[in-house]
Amino acid sequence: VWLESTAAYVEDEVLPEAHDNYQYLYPDLTVSLPKQDGNDAQYSMWPLFRYAAERNGGLQSATGTSLMKAMWADIAAGQPAITAYDNALRSRGSNLDDTFHRFAASLRFMKPCATSTPLCFSDGGDIVTSRGGVPSNQGAVASIGGGYTGALPNTYAANWVGLPSAGTYAVEIANTSGSGELHASIVADMGDSVVMTGLAGTAGAGQSLTIGSYTVPDGAVGVVLVITNQQVSLDPANIATSSYQVSTGTAAELDQFTYLPWAAK
Repeated sequence: VWLESTAAYVEDEVLPEAHDNYQYLYPDLTVSLPKQDGNDAQYSMWPLFRYAAERNGGLQSATGTSLMKAMWADIAAGQPAITAYDNALRSRGSNLDDTFHRFAASLRFMKPCATSTPLCFSDGGDIVTSRGGVPSNQGAVASIGGGYTGALPNTYAANWVGLPSAGTYAVEIANTSGSGELHASIVADMGDSVVMTGLAGTAGAGQSLTIGSYTVPDGAVGVVLVITNQQVSLDPANIATSSYQVSTGTAAELDQFTYLPWAAK
């Protein structure tokens, strides 16, 4: 993935009008980053590098070039690729944990940057037209009081879970496994833009994240819980999977949840 997806990203920077890399979309984010290999998958993660470049220097291709140079310099010095890319992002005041999480949220909705910065892609509208729509959720909570059970491999993978699209309710995500570091945000689709509300912290083995009272914004056309697993295994052959449980309830039912203060990440 590090060779082919970065090459697909750079190719689009050199000849953006060709959009040849659109054919590889969308990536399957239920697969961890190091396991994105074979057929089109090894090329499909190029939007991660596009997103990181656009969020760390505006719509300037030079930013992506500098991130690529920094990453490959560290790889040449013997660093694992994930560590090298995290180092490159940290040199810009960011990191791979937060970048991947926001990238996963942005990929789900594919909004243009004219209306949805920073959760956007500069050519989001063109991509949606080319692909005939946006990616689909892995599951959904149909109504308040319902839940969803899923699983997510570590080392940068993501799930999208639909939530009730109206009302005020509490949300909890519990890491029910012996591994993982789950990062979660609620993202409301406002049509031309999105609104992200982060669940504070991360959930390690046996831990939970909670927002005691979430109100769907007026005008929202959909709500999605974005979950990423940012625990890192540097051995692709030893990537564990974390199971999780999403629960919802009325905002008054706080005795069913372990309340944590929240903030947008």
